This record gives sequence, C-alpha cells and structure tokens, in this order.
Amino acid sequence: MKKKMALLMTCILFMGQNTVFADVEADPVVIEGTQYYTLEMEDNGVCITDKLGKKIIDQLFFDVRYEGAGYIARYYGGELNNNCAILDNNFKEVTPVKYNYIEYNKNTKTYECGYGGDGGKQCFDFYDISFNKIAQPIDISPIETTDYYCQKIIDEESFEGKTFYFICDSKGNKLIEEGFRDVKGLKGFIVVKRFSDYMEGLYDKELKLVADIKYNFIYFEESSQSICLQSSDKKEYLDLDSKNKNPVRKLKETGLYTIEKDGGFYFCDENGTVIKDTKYYDIRCEMDDDKIIVRSDDKYPYKFGMLDNKLNTLFKEEYFAIENNTEGKFKLYENDKVREYDKMKEVSCTELDYKYITPLTENKYIYKMILSGTDDMMSSNKVIIDKDGNALTDFYINIEPHGNDMGGIITVWSKVGMTDSTRGMLNSDLKLIVPMGYHTLVPVKEQGIVFIDAKMGDETEAYYDLQGNSYKTKEEIFKINKNSSDMSDWAKESIETAINIGIIPKELQNNYKSNISRKEFCQLAISTYIAKTGNKIDETAESPFDDISDVSITAAYNLGIVKGTGLKKFTPDNNITRQEAAVMLRNLANILKIADTPKQEKFIDENYFADWAKDAIYFVAGIKSGDTFVMVGTEKGKFSPWMNYTREQAVATMLRLYNQSE
Repeated sequence: MKKKMALLMTCILFMGQNTVFADVEADPVVIEGTQYYTLEMEDNGVCITDKLGKKIIDQLFFDVRYEGAGYIARYYGGELNNNCAILDNNFKEVTPVKYNYIEYNKNTKTYECGYGGDGGKQCFDFYDISFNKIAQPIDISPIETTDYYCQKIIDEESFEGKTFYFICDSKGNKLIEEGFRDVKGLKGFIVVKRFSDYMEGLYDKELKLVADIKYNFIYFEESSQSICLQSSDKKEYLDLDSKNKNPVRKLKETGLYTIEKDGGFYFCDENGTVIKDTKYYDIRCEMDDDKIIVRSDDKYPYKFGMLDNKLNTLFKEEYFAIENNTEGKFKLYENDKVREYDKMKEVSCTELDYKYITPLTENKYIYKMILSGTDDMMSSNKVIIDKDGNALTDFYINIEPHGNDMGGIITVWSKVGMTDSTRGMLNSDLKLIVPMGYHTLVPVKEQGIVFIDAKMGDETEAYYDLQGNSYKTKEEIFKINKNSSDMSDWAKESIETAINIGIIPKELQNNYKSNISRKEFCQLAISTYIAKTGNKIDETAESPFDDISDVSITAAYNLGIVKGTGLKKFTPDNNITRQEAAVMLRNLANILKIADTPKQEKFIDENYFADWAKDAIYFVAGIKSGDTFVMVGTEKGKFSPWMNYTREQAVATMLRLYNQSE
C-alpha cells in the first residue's frame, strides 16, 4: 500500500493546471538517474512530476524509466494505450508511439524497439543515444568466466523476431554455427539453451560439447563442487578439472562419497571404491544436515527414503517427497497428506491441498513430481503416466484436464526448462493438437462442437478443433467441422475450398480420414461434374443394379465413370483402392475433356499394378494441377495401388480435377 502524501499543505500551494491534487493517496517515486518522479493517479496511470508532486506533462503512462539518454515510456489510456516511445530530456517524443516494447542495450548504447508488422510479423527499429534511427548494431560482449564472446542478433526474418546468441571471438567471427536462445558462462564452461525445446547443453574451454543439449538445467552445485546436469528424471555431474561426467563426489556434512556405475549411483570411499552394493538412481543431501535422501527405482512415480550417515535406513522408500531441516524436523509426503517428524517421532499429520497422483482415465494418471535443483529451480512439474509407471508425455509445469464433455482435451503449461510460460493442448490420445506458445487457451462448446479459443496477449490468434486444425473464425469451425470427427492438417484447405465450391455433398462432410466407399466416390464425382460443367443429371434414370438405387451411382454409371462388379451388382459399401480411384478419376477427366499427359517417370512398384489400372494410374499422375498432380505417389517412388483411398484424399483429387482447364 502506498502512503498518503505527507506534504498536504505544500501540494495545495501548487494547485493549478499542472498540479497533482492532494487527495491522491501516493508519494512521488523517483525516476532513477533523474531529478523527476512518477506519481500514481486515481485511475492507476502515472504522471511525471517534480519532487512535490507538480505535473511536468499531462500525459499518463503505465511506467517510465530513464535509460541511455532518454526516457522509455509506456503509454496509458486512449488509442496509445500500452504503446511505447522514447522521450528526450524535455519529454518530447523522439520516436513514433508504435512500439510493443523498447529495451536499452548498454553494450551497444542502442535502443531496441519492437513492433508488430504486416501479418503479425515482429519487426524492429534501432536508435542511437542521439535518437537517430540506425541499422542493427554489432552487439558483441564477453561470456563471463571464459575467453569467448557472445554476439546477439535479432533476426527480423523470422516471424517471431527471435533473438539469437552466437559464440564468437572478439571480432564477431562465429565459432559455432548454431544460434541459441541463451548463452552464459559457468566456471569456465559455456551453457547454451536451444530454441526448439529449451534444453541446455555444455561446451568446455576448447568448445567441445561435453554435455549434449538434452538437460533441463545446468548449474553449479555447491555441495559436490561439481556442475550438475539436471534432467527430468535424474542428475549427472561433471568434474571441473577432469571434465569427466559423474566423478567421485562428496556429500557435504556426511563424510560420504558417491560414484555413478551401471546407470546408477553407489556409495563409495574417496577413491571410488564401492562400500554399499545398492544401486540408487538419486542420492542427495538436503540443507546442512547429515541425512541422505535416496531413490532406488527409475519408474514413476518416484518414491524416496532417508538414510543416516552410517547408511542406516531411517525411512523406507515410500514417500513422494522428503524435506528436512537443521532443526531435526522432517516432512514426509504421501499422496494426499504430509507427516511431520521431530527427532524421528511423528508429531503431526495434515491433509495436502493437492495429490501427487491424480487419476486421468482408467489406465492413465497425472503425476506431480518435485524437480530439485538450486533454490531458484525448485518447482513442481507434471507428467502423464500409465499404470506401469511409464511416462506418456513430456514434463510440463502444469497439466489441466477438461473432462469428457470437452472431448477429453488437456491444457499443458510450458515444458520443464522453458522460461516463458505459454500453453498448448493435448487431445484424449495425448497428441499435441494446439502448439505451445499461447498465453490463453479456453475450451468452448457451441452448437455441439468443442473447439479451443487460442489467444496471444489480448488478441485472438486462432481457433482449433479437436483434430488440431486451426481456423481464423469460429464460423469456419462450424462450417467445416459440423458433424466432422476427423480431418488431416494437409487436407483442411482443400476441404474448405471444396465445400465452398459445392463438391462435397452434405452427408460426406465428416469422417474425412475414413476410407471412402464406391457409393461415396460416385457422389463426390457427380458433385464435381455438376460444379465443373453446370450440367444437370437425370434423377429419374433407372438404376442398372439390383443392390443399390442411388441417383449419383446411376449417373456415374451412365456417364462412364464407374462400372458394376458383375451380376448386376455394384457393392456400394466396398472401399476402393488407389488404383480403382485412378481409373474412376481418369474416366471423369475424359468427360471433363482434360488432356492426356501421362507421367513419364515409372513408379517402382509398377509390377503390382492391375493390367486394367496401369494406364489410368500414369494418366492421373501426369495431370498437373497447380503445383502438384491429380494423384501423387505414397513414398520413395511408390504408388501403392492396393492401399485404401480416404475421403479427404478423394476430395483433394476431385478439387485438382476441378481446377484443371478444358
């Protein structure tokens, strides 16, 4: 709470147009490095004042700070709300008020100003301390505790405007080609953080990668005087002198040592001779006590026990976490309660406001694990596991299920090790359907359809359905996903376009990944024929088949697109293969007067083509439609003639035929 202004009478003397009135319950706060102050107003904005609270200018700001040779100000209220600009010493704007943020780089004596450009691309302007707009300066600074340097480059070509850090020499020559999210020195080593997954690795003094980029945290551990390589399920250690992982390390206050062998840790003497043949996956000392916390199993959920410095068992390995302190008190955490001991005697048992293990489905559970490290790294993280203790997902800062009525979707908060708190979404099969990066994800159910409202900051970025397809508006979801349960990312645009053109009959606007039947293919083919030519079909024509009477099948037969399967049968519910689809598409292409330009390069599985399908396969594989062909191979030069054909594949090929000129 801010104090009420003490100099009430003084403020009254200065009342006027540029005076802050005395009923504002705040004291002026100095703008560091200047003779001016900011004062919070009743509507929460701040104004710039002198020491007594007299306004210097009328503009309100969220915050103002003095860096370099001017003021960096974030505006408050009106059209300029939350925009930034640089003000000179007379409080005159010397840059446009358009920036999302402004940072002053002391190394280059430059203001770095970011703003959103066309299409949401992040752009940057740079100003020197005379407020002249300049090109991005060369930014090279020493990496602490090493003989190397780090070059900072803001990449305006990347959509997000990422800031890359490169290890280089004093002249800026790159010594490692990869750019990192972060680079820092550690006891003569260099810790790097990768962009793609926020994992950390370690380079030595010769720039050899001595710890692969796969760890959540890398830091110096005082108790072992070693660099600790922390992953989600174990710790490894790096000796500073030998640069070998997992040297003999001392457990402080115990007189004991440990060494890693056979994928686990053993107690040993100072020479590395094992003194207890039990293999542990974790051995650590907490606080300044001589008690040792151990874990023998590498399966989730982790269970911990406690030993004394004589390696006697004090508590069995049956607790999710154990805390101890210098006063001889211990807290042992069970799934839903914590037991407190004083001098090895239980003194209390209280319920927890959370559980370490929470059922998600019959065979899946959310497990909350304590990830230990230095004081600023202690955090709770969650992973979904099966009944056998196997991890089914990455570790996340938090996991929140939304229930079966929301399709079983699950919000996840940032992977362990990531510094930015963003969110993504898993479906009921634990597939990531909304990529990490959003600040807000709200599951919504409207018109019987569940979708996700994804926001970045204050603006809506996208909407997602339960298959992970993204949309710009909710209306698109209702139009495309009404009664739809399945659609691949690659097919989304084709399906949207085909619906708008009228190629996909209403009854086929669902289950796009399912195999398409002979009847359904005829329906698509006739819809494409009508949309392309404008011709009508004879809906009164008599069916030539005994097992089906359908206007689309009859029309497709009369046009020569399809034939029966013999004995006046059509077998409408049989799924079609890729080579059958090729024949029907060739027949439709002939009706649409599309030129015969067969593919010249042979498919490597040509010997498996049916004789009646071979020419048709090369015909449709040679019809160019935009940047692709009506039908393309499956993989490594194959056509895979006997594979089933899906609804979305049929839609895509029909659309390609439609887009062909006569």
